[in-house]
Amino acid sequence: RKIMRAALLVPWALPVLLSVTTWRMFMAPQMGPLWYFLNGLGIDINIYNREWDAFLAYNIVEMWLAYPFIMTVTMAAITSIPKELIESAMVDGASVWQRFKDIMLPLISRPVLFASILTAGASLQAFMVPLLINNGGPTKDIQFLWFPRTTGGVNEMIVLFGYNRAYLDQLYGLSAAAYLVVVAILFIYALIWYFLIYKRTTPGGM
Repeated sequence: RKIMRAALLVPWALPVLLSVTTWRMFMAPQMGPLWYFLNGLGIDINIYNREWDAFLAYNIVEMWLAYPFIMTVTMAAITSIPKELIESAMVDGASVWQRFKDIMLPLISRPVLFASILTAGASLQAFMVPLLINNGGPTKDIQFLWFPRTTGGVNEMIVLFGYNRAYLDQLYGLSAAAYLVVVAILFIYALIWYFLIYKRTTPGGM
């Protein structure tokens, strides 16, 4: 258990810049160990020029960065379960699956849901990962409403999209619109958290 807890701290201890750069080198075409391994199996990947390969790479790195928080919350919730409940269930002849389904899962569901909502909201703001891997590429021509046509990445997350439109294309109106969308979505996440977590854990709640 101590080794597992120490392993959880590794992504937190490493700077995000170092973590993302290391993963990019690990998956890089023609040079990354993962590329050589998959290429030996007949699977060709290219995180720089292929849309879905890049998207998968983003998700792998985001999971690496997010799992310490999720696991820390989950482990804390599990350790807070009274041992008497587990022991009573064992005396009553409950199987491992029954103990998990009927005791552990209901007690840890709210903390895990809370952590999941926070992680989902944070992933919406992903900036460093797509920027460092391939700047949201591959690129294509994009047209948004009445704004001038410009070039953008297929996998640009919305925060990176707003950044690139402002600092690369000087389309400040489009950039501001993108960030307003971020604010609106985060507000929705806040409402979800309020109704699913806060209202159910306070007197008079749902």
